[in-house]
Order: sequence, then structure tokens, then C-alpha cells
Amino acid sequence: MAYTLIITAINNPRSKSVLARHLAADPNVSLSKATHMLEQLPLVYARDLNRTETSQQIRYLHKLGTEFKVVESKSKVETPHAAAPEPEKKKLVSARRISLTRPVRLGEKKEQRRVHGSAAPGGGRLRCPKNIAKAVVLFAFLAGLAYVLSRTKGKDFRISRTDPLGGSEESGRRRALELLWDDDSDKSGNADSIRTRAPDSLLEKSFAYADSARSAGLDAERAVRFYRIALSFNRKNANAWYGLINAYRAAGQEDLAARAEQDMRELFGEEILSIQKIVAPYGSVEEFERGRDGIFRLKYHTRSRGARVLAQETYLIMRALKPTCECRAFSVFASTGSGGGMLAHLKAEPFPLSQSAYEREARITHAE
Repeated sequence: MAYTLIITAINNPRSKSVLARHLAADPNVSLSKATHMLEQLPLVYARDLNRTETSQQIRYLHKLGTEFKVVESKSKVETPHAAAPEPEKKKLVSARRISLTRPVRLGEKKEQRRVHGSAAPGGGRLRCPKNIAKAVVLFAFLAGLAYVLSRTKGKDFRISRTDPLGGSEESGRRRALELLWDDDSDKSGNADSIRTRAPDSLLEKSFAYADSARSAGLDAERAVRFYRIALSFNRKNANAWYGLINAYRAAGQEDLAARAEQDMRELFGEEILSIQKIVAPYGSVEEFERGRDGIFRLKYHTRSRGARVLAQETYLIMRALKPTCECRAFSVFASTGSGGGMLAHLKAEPFPLSQSAYEREARITHAE
């Protein structure tokens, strides 16, 4: 028995963009067309899946927070039985129409084969326009992908085979990191308080590619490519950095993993390692900053659920960060995916000494 997956609802824009890129993997489907298809729900997402493939797709769609239904369908082996009613359709065609037209068409086709397209206009070249169109679409896709990989926000730098995320020269790597800082900010060397935000559209694309690499179960080499694309949109995506390092190690490329980890330290500072250790028991770091306004902002993907558990989790993270953070306030977002999670904002002084005091003093917003 085969199965068909039908998407009935998509609950957030990020899931829609991830699904659109998967549909656009088909050379005959452009990204804009795939996006339009996902707006016309319900949509048949996959056909003729066996039990194992169906289970994999169900887990994947659950991670994206997408609503769908599974319909049993007959397998390809059984399709000849489904074609049994076809003789009834032939009864609708009159005998006169068959006797007048069909022999002539068959004769024309045989004549066209004899002359090899010279006597009949068009000959056997009717498929050429379709092949040319496919070639043009494929060339445009490859050119666009090469452009994305070779440029950052407003300025470009080359990506070599030996350097995980920068040029082959050390100066090129430093230049790529310097592009992340605000040119109009203080030049005193306090880089921890300076951060340039990418536009919202680039941030969304960066997180979408990182989510795809993490949730789609890609092999190590493909995961590396996805994480590199994510970082080309937003170099401050900490989750993509961690994913890239782990993907390099999974592929046995320890030298590239060490190089990427060094780049991450240069970009975020040594504190990125301590923040990673603090958050690791609860989830994975996605983004953080110590802003010039004195607020330490942290976004991480949590494995926990429930308002009570998330409130306790955010309090423990802030308490662990407090001794080493010279800031006036904390803003921590525990993301559960699909737009849900908990956002907690708390003044650093005086810091609450208990969970109950934290829940009274903090501004907490929870969304399922």
C-alpha cells in the first residue's frame, strides 16, 4: 500500500519558506511558483510513498509545525487495475470519427519518420524549445547560487576550499569579520558592544537554511553547504556556526572544524564558549548580543515545553550569566519553533534570589 501526504495548513512563514525551497528542488518548479503553490492549500506534497518514507516525512512536517493528512492510495503496481474503466471512455467516440481521422494521422507520422523532418514542418524538433527552457532555468539557478555564495551584505568576499568561511589570505578573513561591525560606532576596541543587524529578510533566510540543515537529516557534506549559505545571509547566526562546526566534524574534517571555531571566537569573543556551555543543557544558542544600550540579548532553541518549565529555565540561564555579564538588563527568548516560546526581560540589579521573586519582577511573555 502506498501513501499520499496532503498539506492542509502552514502555521508560520519560516515553515512556508523551507517547504518552498524543497519544492523548488524540482528543476521544473521555480521558487516563486513553489511559494504560490503553498498559498493554494490543500496541496499534495508527496505521492506513492512507502511506509518508511511516509514516517520520515511525517516527522519532518511535525518539526516544521505544519498541519497535514495522510491518505492511503494504491501503489504503482496496482495501477493497471485502476485503468480498467478506460474502454467506457472509448465508447463516447463515434466510429465515423475514428475511421476518418486516425489512419491519416498514422500515415503522416510514418511519412515524417521517413523524411527525417525535411518534408514535414517541425519534424522531430518539437522538444527543442522545452529543452532550451530547462537549460536556461538551470543556468539561471546556478548563476544565482554562485552569486549568493560570493557576496555578503553590500560587500563581497571570496570563499576558498581551504578556508571554512573566508578568503585564502589571513587579511581576507579579518576583512570579512570587520564587515560585521558598524562603521559609525566607537572605534575604541570594545567590539562586544557593537553589532550590525542584517535586514529582516536576510535574517529570515539565514535561520531558514540553518533550520533546514538541522531538521532535514542531510548528510554531512550537504549540511556544510546549507550552513555556509545560512552564514552568507547573516554571519551572526550562532546556531549556524555550531551546526557548521559539528557538520565538519561529522565529515571527518577536523582542521576545517577548528578553523571555523576560531572564526567564531574572533567574531563573538571568548564568551561564546561559556554561553554555549550554559545553554547546552536546555537547547542550542541561535543568536546573542551585548548591545550598546546595556541589554544582553540571547535567543536559543529550547527542547522544553510549558510555561512553568520555560520560566524556570530562563531564570537559571540568567543566573548563570549574571557573574560574568556587565549589563543593566537581560532579554532572553526561549524559542520552541513555529513562532512559539517565552520572552523574558529582567533588570540585572537587584537580581532576584529565588524563582518566585524572578516571576514577580521579570516581564514574561509566553506563546504556545
